[in-house]
Amino acid sequence: MRCETESVIAATDENNLIRQWYDNPDTNGTYLVKIEGDEHLWLNPAYSEVRELIAAGAAEIISRYKVDGLNIDDYFYPTADEDFDEAAFAVSGMEALSEFRQSNTTMMVKALYDAVKSANPKALFGISPQGNIPNNYGSLAADVRLWASEAGYADYMAPQVYYGFQNSAAPFTQTVAQWEELVKDSGVGLVIGLAAYKVSSEEEFIKTDGILAKMIAATQEQAPGCGVALYNYSSLFAPESEFADRVESERTQIRQVWE
Repeated sequence: MRCETESVIAATDENNLIRQWYDNPDTNGTYLVKIEGDEHLWLNPAYSEVRELIAAGAAEIISRYKVDGLNIDDYFYPTADEDFDEAAFAVSGMEALSEFRQSNTTMMVKALYDAVKSANPKALFGISPQGNIPNNYGSLAADVRLWASEAGYADYMAPQVYYGFQNSAAPFTQTVAQWEELVKDSGVGLVIGLAAYKVSSEEEFIKTDGILAKMIAATQEQAPGCGVALYNYSSLFAPESEFADRVESERTQIRQVWE
């Protein structure tokens, strides 16, 4: 849903649909929305035309490029501000804004899933939501409980479980267990996202040698059927010089777990 800045969109070719929405006073502010404190413009999934454009982008990637699938990050609704989709909500007939937004996001996710499968039935579609499950509700309006527990929305969930074992709000082991319970018996796969970048930025990760390997081992023991993904590549293979030895130790211990 996140687009470029106004200056970039204004300089985009006039045949580009988002540029046309930007130039049109009827769609600038409805299909395409500016929010306070953010330089980007955002697509509004309350409109079928917007969802169709997003799904078409997914289909283009899958049909034109040799990829195994498509994974989306957690850029859903950017704000809890009621002004974002005021006009669409007013004519929706729905009473609760939270329900309205969750419905829109779910329709967008469903459209993405269907577009991927139509372009290539063997391609996978996955979602990387916030690791703390309640955080997906509220301003993001992402109904991850539905997407994780029922087939037809995603082939797998890859939650960003970017928390240490000692995290007070969402300790790693407990959070993995919550996600495992969500996908249980649903046929939806689970890939736990790990915060490799925190090895050089957060105290528990910096001080706990081999923390990523420990997380992988804990995940394999707790949820044997799920995978892991590490974010991001440069943190493990192009780290800042002061953390080079520390990261090399992490890589060595990760290899040992996987061996």
